[in-house]
Amino acid sequence: MRYIDLSPEEKSLIESLKSTSSSAPLRRRLECLLLSNGGMQVKSLSRHFGVTQKTIYEWFDLWDKGSITSMPLKGGRGAKKKLRDIPKEEILKLVEDTPRKSKLVLVRISEDYGVEVSEKTLQRFLKICRSDLAKGT
Repeated sequence: MRYIDLSPEEKSLIESLKSTSSSAPLRRRLECLLLSNGGMQVKSLSRHFGVTQKTIYEWFDLWDKGSITSMPLKGGRGAKKKLRDIPKEEILKLVEDTPRKSKLVLVRISEDYGVEVSEKTLQRFLKICRSDLAKGT
């Protein structure tokens, strides 16, 4: 069985960060450390947090590796935007050149940039562009 032993200073820091953090995953990880320090076993922790025991051990390893600095989530998670590598101005120009013909725009994006996107994706992209223009960014 593995437990996390926290010094009084570490425990105080974790409790403080847990109460002020806006990141729910970070708060869960910190709560896990506190419960482990209180004697809760890994199996019980995994049931409590709805994750595998392996995940609990990974959280413990993060703590062992770098203390509090290694606990937040790393960047780069989640789905990547399909149109991120195409300049916004070029897509807007394609739309201006072929108004009300989104299928033609999709074909041009596919041919010119090798990126397959749906009409909904294009609509969301244009909506964001319009709101950016309205804000002046």
